[in-house]
Amino acid sequence: HKYGDRVIKKVADILKSRVENSAYRVGGDEFTVICADIGKQDFQTLTEKLIRDFDRNKEYDVSIGHTWKEGNVSADEEILKADDLMYAEKQRYYHAVLQGDRMARAGIATELLRDIADHRFGVYYQPQICLKTGRIMGAEALVRKWSKRGTLILPDRFIPHYERERVICHLDLFVFETVCADWQNWKRQGIDTHISSNFSRVTLMASDIVTQIKQICRKYEVPAEKITIEVTESISKLDPQQLIDLMNQIVAEGFSVSLDDFGSKYSNLSILTTLDFNEIKFDKSLVDKLSSDAKSRIVMKNTMQICRELPMTRSLAEGIETVEQLDLLHQYHCDYGQGYYFAKPMSAESFLALLKKEQMLGTSVWIQSGHDGTDKME
Repeated sequence: HKYGDRVIKKVADILKSRVENSAYRVGGDEFTVICADIGKQDFQTLTEKLIRDFDRNKEYDVSIGHTWKEGNVSADEEILKADDLMYAEKQRYYHAVLQGDRMARAGIATELLRDIADHRFGVYYQPQICLKTGRIMGAEALVRKWSKRGTLILPDRFIPHYERERVICHLDLFVFETVCADWQNWKRQGIDTHISSNFSRVTLMASDIVTQIKQICRKYEVPAEKITIEVTESISKLDPQQLIDLMNQIVAEGFSVSLDDFGSKYSNLSILTTLDFNEIKFDKSLVDKLSSDAKSRIVMKNTMQICRELPMTRSLAEGIETVEQLDLLHQYHCDYGQGYYFAKPMSAESFLALLKKEQMLGTSVWIQSGHDGTDKME
């Protein structure tokens, strides 16, 4: 509502600057300008100036219908005629935009699906560690892409693009199906673990997304309780009722839900009062500042306390790289952690080998070699 009010005020200001005493607001977002005693050429010039004024504002689009008539004029008839022309223009505009969007999006989707078929995407697993025991409790699935020359392309180079073009669902579901296929392979080799898979807000807006996730799990015989669906705080932009219904559906099927990137650019504690999450995942940007920034330590410490008091909510810190960070997270009673301090993302085969090694040893497969920040997976 605040954004809409701001746009209406801008439109009103432009009209006031050109036709101060001739503009009338006739609806929520509609204005009528009635110009008496004006010649056709002057009317056309005024109309062109208004269109140019509106075009300079890239924040919004304005549809204009205009008509001029000399002699005896019925104001009601001319307003209706201008109204019809405005809606005709609006329909032509929307049709052109939608057609262009569909064609562009179809091309991008086809290219993305071709890249998937050509094995240009791969899924890697970064171990998630129980900070109390040092044991591996699962992993986060992370997608990587290779260029046609074979060089690695990091996710921040392609995921935002696919999200903007609204084709990210193809990649999200490819990653999830790969996760389920890998899990089934590990299970057949005696390994039972837990995997977190990321889903974009755009993907979660699909009405049948929970059904698709269920079908993939059923195909690979993966129990829902072995999967955590990671979402970011941007899901709060969804319609509130749609969001509540979606979360209820996911949880009802037995999946866990993790709030990813907590403490990054969106950061709104109110989301914790609106929705129930099984896990709060603290963003690397907060963890990075723990050793040097007192405010970050206060935020982390107190939010960890909130997590402990919320029912069935665990805390996980990502991006742990130093023993100082780990020591502070221990002090704040953080449940789980992941980061280069423990291990970098690895292939499905390497993650399986790590799990087998831990299973064979019956203990943690990472060791502390002192407080020099060099601790790592064996």
